[in-house]
Amino acid sequence: MADQFLPPALIGNAKRGVPQYSYNPAKAQALLKQAGLPTPVKLDFWYPTSVTRPYMPDPQRNATAFADNLGKAGFQVQLHSAPWRPDYLGGAQNGNYQVYLLGWNADFPDPANFLNVHFGAFNTQFGFTDNALFSLLQRADASSDPEQRGSLYQKASIDVMKSVPMVPYVWTGSSVAWLKTVKGFVPSPLGSSAEPFATLHFG
Repeated sequence: MADQFLPPALIGNAKRGVPQYSYNPAKAQALLKQAGLPTPVKLDFWYPTSVTRPYMPDPQRNATAFADNLGKAGFQVQLHSAPWRPDYLGGAQNGNYQVYLLGWNADFPDPANFLNVHFGAFNTQFGFTDNALFSLLQRADASSDPEQRGSLYQKASIDVMKSVPMVPYVWTGSSVAWLKTVKGFVPSPLGSSAEPFATLHFG
């Protein structure tokens, strides 16, 4: 289970100081009433069809499980679905959905490709503004000192979880399997889309 957006394999993943949000339906309902919202609060929850992802192997069942937990916390969830491309991705990225399932497969293994891409400036997908966080991420990305960079990204990872523009729930890994007779394989840090198959041979 994930406690922050930045995966543990990358520098900048915070080992302590990350805000923890336990599942507490009674407290959630009390906070909704404190905000003046009559419960249950109606909520539109979107999930994609015609796709599976490492973080979302069965989108409909994933969404149903979240909807059940939200229902106990004071929400009346209406599930909606749309085909992955172009409808679902376009709707999510343009900020058209109240709540939705979406993850991220990094283009390269660096905290900038997680935090800066999503939270380094205002975007319609998350719809929030935090100029202090934006500035911090710019400083982290510009630093050439690995220790300083890691420290800045740790602070940024914690700050993202204080604002909670999204709720992380799982990190996923990747794996590659070959027959013993396959030789010359060097895994790419970018994943299967960039594996150097030209170097392979059977030994």
